[in-house]
Amino acid sequence: MSHSEAMQILGILAVKLEVEMRFKEREAVEYAIGKLTAPAKDHPSALAQMIFESAQQASDMYNKGLI
Repeated sequence: MSHSEAMQILGILAVKLEVEMRFKEREAVEYAIGKLTAPAKDHPSALAQMIFESAQQASDMYNKGLI
């Protein structure tokens, strides 16, 4: 999955969470999007990968109905 695909999926997830009035989860996704778009100082690819993995785990948990 490319960076742009991940950003697109996170954007869709943020909209879906807003529609479902799950504002705290939406804020977390928007925070992750912000971190992915902001330039990192130390290791940009490592930080982006960590954020992406966290968002992907949250998405998987959401799809399973755990959150």
